[in-house]
Amino acid sequence: MKRMSSLTGKLKVGMVVVALASTLPLLAGEPSTESVLITKMQNVLARLPKDDPSRRDIMLRLADLYAERARLDSMAELEKGCTQCEAGTPDRRQAIALYEQILQVNSDVDKGVITTQLGHLYELVGEKKKAIEAYTVIIKSSQDPLAIAEAELSMGEIYFRQGDFRNAIPHYEKVIPIDKATGAGLAAYRRAWCFFNLGDDQKSSAAMIEILKSPRLLTRGMAPGVVKPDEEFQAEVSRDLATFFGRQTITLAQAQLLFELSPKSAARSNTAYLAKELERMGKISPAIEVWRFVLSQDTSPKERLTGLTLMAQMEMNSQLAEQGIKDYHQALQTWTATPDCQKPDDAVCAEIKSRLKNFLVNWNKVEKEKSNPALLATYQAYLKIFTNDPDMHLFAGLVAKGQKQFVEAETLFARASQLFASAEAAAAQDAKARKEAHDKMEVSLLSQIEAAEQSKDKSLMRKAYAQFLAMSKDEVHKFQVQYQLAYMIYESGEYPQAAEALRALALVPGLQNQKIKRQAADLALDTLVLLKDDARIEQWAAEFSSVFKDGAQEFAKATRAAQLNQAVSLAQSSGDQAQLDAAWAKMAKVNLEGASDADKARTYRNRALLAEKMNKWDEVESSAKAILALKDLTDEDREFAAGKVVWVSELKLDFGQALSFSEKMKMAGLSPTDRQLRLAMFADLAEKDSRPYLQQYLKVSQDPSRDSAIASRLVTTSPEPEKDLGRFEKVLARDAEVLARTYLEVVAAKPSDKLIAKVAKDGKLAETPSGKVLKRQYILGRVSKSMAELQGHQIDVKSQAAMGKTLKARIKMLGDWEKLTAEALEAKDWLAQAATLQVLAVESKRLYDNILALPMPAGLSDDEQRQYLELLGQQAAPHQERAQEAGAKAQEFWSNGAVAQQVPAMVKAESGAVRALLRSQVEIVAAVAPDTLRAQWQSEIGSLQAQNESGVANSAVVKARNDLRADPMNSEKLKLLLEVEKQSGNAVMVTYLEGRLAKGASSSAAPSAGQGGK
Repeated sequence: MKRMSSLTGKLKVGMVVVALASTLPLLAGEPSTESVLITKMQNVLARLPKDDPSRRDIMLRLADLYAERARLDSMAELEKGCTQCEAGTPDRRQAIALYEQILQVNSDVDKGVITTQLGHLYELVGEKKKAIEAYTVIIKSSQDPLAIAEAELSMGEIYFRQGDFRNAIPHYEKVIPIDKATGAGLAAYRRAWCFFNLGDDQKSSAAMIEILKSPRLLTRGMAPGVVKPDEEFQAEVSRDLATFFGRQTITLAQAQLLFELSPKSAARSNTAYLAKELERMGKISPAIEVWRFVLSQDTSPKERLTGLTLMAQMEMNSQLAEQGIKDYHQALQTWTATPDCQKPDDAVCAEIKSRLKNFLVNWNKVEKEKSNPALLATYQAYLKIFTNDPDMHLFAGLVAKGQKQFVEAETLFARASQLFASAEAAAAQDAKARKEAHDKMEVSLLSQIEAAEQSKDKSLMRKAYAQFLAMSKDEVHKFQVQYQLAYMIYESGEYPQAAEALRALALVPGLQNQKIKRQAADLALDTLVLLKDDARIEQWAAEFSSVFKDGAQEFAKATRAAQLNQAVSLAQSSGDQAQLDAAWAKMAKVNLEGASDADKARTYRNRALLAEKMNKWDEVESSAKAILALKDLTDEDREFAAGKVVWVSELKLDFGQALSFSEKMKMAGLSPTDRQLRLAMFADLAEKDSRPYLQQYLKVSQDPSRDSAIASRLVTTSPEPEKDLGRFEKVLARDAEVLARTYLEVVAAKPSDKLIAKVAKDGKLAETPSGKVLKRQYILGRVSKSMAELQGHQIDVKSQAAMGKTLKARIKMLGDWEKLTAEALEAKDWLAQAATLQVLAVESKRLYDNILALPMPAGLSDDEQRQYLELLGQQAAPHQERAQEAGAKAQEFWSNGAVAQQVPAMVKAESGAVRALLRSQVEIVAAVAPDTLRAQWQSEIGSLQAQNESGVANSAVVKARNDLRADPMNSEKLKLLLEVEKQSGNAVMVTYLEGRLAKGASSSAAPSAGQGGK
């Protein structure tokens, strides 16, 4: 829109007004003076003849009245704020008609004045063309320079208002030179604006400078010949010159010229205005220079404040940040020294304040996240003055937070939220403003929390949470903040308070914040875990399970865990039976529906342990088996459960089940070899084949001392012992006694002269205890066979030939026996020595007697008979001596009572086939032993034999075993069974029971570490 001056002046109507008598003010509703006069004049004119000379004056007066009344009506309409202003138009047309009539019929009137008046009226009723025609007539026909000047000015005004600036300029230029023209100043002013509107900034500025330098032109209108500058007009022109300069790239000299040409009262303000215009037009450097000039003058605090503020912004925009910040801080200091700015309704100060604020906001936008530390310092300086600006507190808080000044940020956000709350309350009647303030308050509160959390200052965090909860209406975030506050209480270790707060949040009705509610529920239970409050865990978990359907299983898990913990706690609190019963009852409440296999395993495990403590063996077993029935099972749980089944099976002497479940165990607490031995033991106790386990043992064993024993066991239990002897002989040979013992047991079970002779002839094996038994067997076996043959041999006396032959055979047999006796003596075996010596003595004496009793050959003389008898005596004597010597030696052995007494004990110490072998050896010796000794041996060994044959009654074993099963921890019953098993000859069971008893009845059957122990 083209700038229009407010100083256009009033249009001159040029009417000739008849002096009227003063009239009283009109009363309300009365017609105006003009209306009254118009009515009177119309009446007068109607009565006058057409040729009456006074008729012209009446018509002229009436036209002037119409024009005046139109002017007054138009002014009244304008005062009412009309948009389409039409008042006065009918009266103006009446006036036009009268003036035109006068000009047509009167030649002696002042046509110039009437024509000028008609031109103005034509303009007012919108007949521009007629107005121009009227002014043209004056210009061409009038001799009055003032009338011409008035017409030229009016013509220029018509073109100016039409926006035809190029055609307006010539008319204005014709007015300016006329010295007495009252509109010369206005014409010069309008011409300058025409140049400006045509875009000629240089001519427009020069035209304005011409006006300001010419006193004649410094007025809108003046009396002819009077030169009196209009200071108001001068101020207006100088201000417009500032506007024109603002469109150009000016120098400081031009700004100084403006300052000099302006009225003193407007010089600073005009120059400041020029600086503002330059800034508005984007001419920043000149604008800053002009402002520096303005501030160098004697400015007021307000002008200085304005200049500093604008310069600061321009400098900042021109990358002169350091100077801009400096000027900004000076502006802030100037604000406090500006009295007008302490008033709430000062428009200039309000604008400056807005600029000061925008300076920071724009700077903040440019800096973004990488803000200069000076930005926060400048915000702080601003807020020291404008302490109640909520937006700036919010922005400053964001800057502080971006610079990681979290404590300062929290303080700024806290203040912002309070100020926004006040603004919300103050805007009670403005819904939009109230909502905006509330939304910003919520942002500030949340930002305060964020800053406090990032500061990691617990006190600040609590303060921020508390302020949010006290002020915010944001229910969603309020709930989240309540959770954070509760969580902070939890983190601070205030568990009782935290637990209650979290539970309350979890149980808030409604479907909002389900995720956080669930977190609160979980954390509440975690807190109770820390408090070891299993009773409340059980109760709360049940509550949460009903609220959070998607988490029902997890809360059921927590319930189970709490119940288990309570049961365990009761069980461990004391040995009181009532406590144990309470624990068992609590355990019975555990509901495993929907539980995972891991939870089931944990439950059954604790149940098994509690049952064990209460001696509920069947419950221990069933719980352990329930664990093993689960699909998803850890190795640890599997080992534990199998170990418990094995343990209970041992208590019940159910070794078959013990073996079955032991095979499923890794037995990490045992070495691979010990595991195989344990399995072999259970196999033996269950009367099953243990050989596979023993063979596996040998594959992994690196213990020579035990390897040979195991190999011996494999041989002695083999269906083909001699074959396996060869297979395992290298292992057995590591221990001579074990190898000899193996031979002994094999031979005892199935006699083999070959094996006996092999050991007897092996010097190393024969020296071992078992080897000596076999060496004795080697000797006594031949003793038994040879003794029967020797003792049954008779000398055939039927003929000399037969007698000689049989005697010779007897002597040979006795010689062989003597060698056997020598072998026995060399073997140093008491039984073999005693037996062979005894037989040697008896048979030597019998041979002596047999020789002496031989019949005399027939046909011998007395001398020959005597010689024959002497010869027999000589032949028999060595046998008698041998008999006496052997008998004495045998007697010496028999008389060694200590050794003789050991014989039954030796037999009794063994069992099975080896005992039988020893018994047979004793029987061979007993056959030639003294009667008393024979009787003693027969008595002791016979009773032992009877015992072995009859054994302990099976019912006694069954009863003893059942008694122990019923009370597995009873050591007396364990001892009783041990004795019964010993009597029954169950060596494996005896060894096992002795092991249990050695460990103590209370833990005798408990598996060792790694086998599923307690």
